Formats: sequence, structure tokens, C-alpha cells
Amino acid sequence: CHEASIAIYCSMENQRLSHWAFISVVTMIICLIIYSLTGVYGYLTFGKAVDPDILMSYSSYDKLMLIARLLFGISIITIYPIIVLLG
Repeated sequence: CHEASIAIYCSMENQRLSHWAFISVVTMIICLIIYSLTGVYGYLTFGKAVDPDILMSYSSYDKLMLIARLLFGISIITIYPIIVLLG
């Protein structure tokens, strides 16, 4: 969400640069851990046959995966108001 970083910075109570840097680093570490765990889980589940988008590796008839895809789409759609606000 680097596009929204200015809006996020403006909404912070403590707007010191050192605090902003700390928040950014912690956020990146959390993302690294989540993405790494997702990649390892996909590799352990599907082996070398895993698709680049792990949700595409699952059956399209699985109800849980349909919900996951729907929620992913909603998360993509809801980020746009923040980006438009910056424009």
C-alpha cells in the first residue's frame, strides 16, 4: 500500500520520522512473514505444481476457496478510495 503511505502518515498521531520508519519496518516484516508462510504452505501442499497465484491451485468448486477469492476481490476494491483520495 505504498500509494496510501502519505494518507497513513497524515493520520498518525505521532508524526515523527523515526516513528514512521519504525512502523514501516514492522509492517514490512509482518508482510514478509505472511507471504513466506503462504509460499511455504503452497509448496508443501502442491509441490512443484503450485501456481504462481496459490488460490488458482485449488479447485474452483471448493466453497472455501470461492469465499477466499471473493474476500480477496473485496480487499482490492476497498483500497481504491484511499488511492483516489490522494489524487
